[in-house]
Amino acid sequence: MLTIHKYPIKPGAFDVEMPRGAKILSAAVQPSGPQMWALVDTNARVCMRQCMAIGTGRPVPEDIECAYFVATFSPEPGLY
Repeated sequence: MLTIHKYPIKPGAFDVEMPRGAKILSAAVQPSGPQMWALVDTNARVCMRQCMAIGTGRPVPEDIECAYFVATFSPEPGLY
């Protein structure tokens, strides 16, 4: 079954456990902190996925093989 799930965002690189094939849709800040939403198949096997939050003007690691832009959001001051 396809559903939308919410996952917390951490500064820099972080791992997220989510169903295989999940499609990240958006990111924003809520009172609980930065979050991202993904379309997931709840019947799919769960796997670890590496994500990264990079602040504007910050260097992007050179060893990244595959990356794509999801969203711009304004985090809590001093968080990133």
